[in-house]
Amino acid sequence: MFDELSLLDISSSESQRQLLSVLKKRFSHWPDGRPLEQLFRKSWSAHYHQLISKDSLVDGNIKDLIKVCGEKGIQLLLEQNPRLLEGKLDSLNGLEPKGSLRKEEIKRTLTGIDFSRCSMNGTVLRSFSFEECKFNTEQLNSAIIEKGIFSGCSFEGKRFSSSILDNVRFRPESGEDNLICENTRRLSRILYESCVNENNEFNLKQWLEVMGRSYCLRLGSTPLDDLSRDILSQHIEEIKRTYPQQLCKIIFGLFSIDFENIANAINFVWNNREFYDRKIKDLKDVYFEFRTVFLKEGDYYGTTGSPLENLFPLNSVKRNDYSREAVLALTLNVINLVLFPESNDQYIDFGVNANSADEHDHCLKAIPEISSESTQSHSISCPETDDQYLVKMKRCKASLCAYRLSEYRKYIHQFWEECSEKSQLIIAKHCLRHQNVAVSPETTREFIALLTKDQDAEYWLDIYHANAMKHAKNQKECDSLLKEVIGEWAVKGKKYWFL
Repeated sequence: MFDELSLLDISSSESQRQLLSVLKKRFSHWPDGRPLEQLFRKSWSAHYHQLISKDSLVDGNIKDLIKVCGEKGIQLLLEQNPRLLEGKLDSLNGLEPKGSLRKEEIKRTLTGIDFSRCSMNGTVLRSFSFEECKFNTEQLNSAIIEKGIFSGCSFEGKRFSSSILDNVRFRPESGEDNLICENTRRLSRILYESCVNENNEFNLKQWLEVMGRSYCLRLGSTPLDDLSRDILSQHIEEIKRTYPQQLCKIIFGLFSIDFENIANAINFVWNNREFYDRKIKDLKDVYFEFRTVFLKEGDYYGTTGSPLENLFPLNSVKRNDYSREAVLALTLNVINLVLFPESNDQYIDFGVNANSADEHDHCLKAIPEISSESTQSHSISCPETDDQYLVKMKRCKASLCAYRLSEYRKYIHQFWEECSEKSQLIIAKHCLRHQNVAVSPETTREFIALLTKDQDAEYWLDIYHANAMKHAKNQKECDSLLKEVIGEWAVKGKKYWFL
């Protein structure tokens, strides 16, 4: 029967796959011990398509590995891994799987595979993403890896090669209740040991580069592991002095704050001495960063109408140890600058000053000289000289009023309620005195309700009336702008707010 079957001409891979499927119902191999797949000249190709077909019973993760090895690599893959279909990997020696990190090919990501006992001599892995896989550093170091991402993976071993450190990113496992996972602690230790040379000298620059690419080995509100925290705290002065660019990446990894201005990043660290514990008490340098870009470009990196979108993640505040006074001040400063860019020479600071401010209200500060100089050449004192710049600024203001101001005002009210009673009182007095319409009319009502409890009720009611009129005036101006920039539909059905 073998001689007869070997003469059959079944040219298409699909025809071969169908025949093999029928034969495998009765046979596992040929009498001479060869696999059924070797019936055809293109047998390995047929076997490849059979293994990755929808009808295949092969585990999905192993199927993904077979796919990236491709038809050219299927024979070597199976010969080196006789228990592959059982999920057991012995060797990828000499293989060059084809992967991609592009979103449209995300299926090429390899997930949940145990590579810890898999030899990788000469294995070439380019642009691969691994999720929740297991590795041994000694085996991994023998592979050639370019642009790799390891997400939630576990590692055994002592250290990574310099080639690995220079070509991969690590995304740690996300622990429950923001707890640091043991795999993250182990990875942190391996990374540290990998940055110590044969003379027992720690390469801080290399460590910073790896941490910067790897989101500081943390996700969401998860804190830094103890080792990474200690390294940062012990070397912070050297980092500020010698590696300020890497400091910006570390800040982004911890807080998603993207500093372009190195001076602002250094001042941020100086003003938040416990930043490595993810504690924030001062955000004025973040505002100076925004102010510089906004007064230069007319918006903030294209986030028209959503100025805080790429500046500071407000939705993360509730899960973190951030001073509510500092976050509130940042939000008010940003909104006020977009609404009234001509008044850009002062900023609000409720941080450490809120508790020391007296009845004379010391919460309003002059813009520091260094920040003022950075935008001086882009002053808007003569707006008629740059029509395109003004158009962008006007569009940003209109979009803010139309789409995001209501949401931002809700955050402002929430942050104010989360402040201490003393801070609430100081903030309410400041906002009413300066007729700050970045807060909502509803929050203004809350302010006056709080302030009229004392003996100065009549004084604050007079100020409240002035705020009410300012809100109404501002709403009319915003509606007029919306009609001009967006259209009549943007203000349809709106009601003005009066006392």
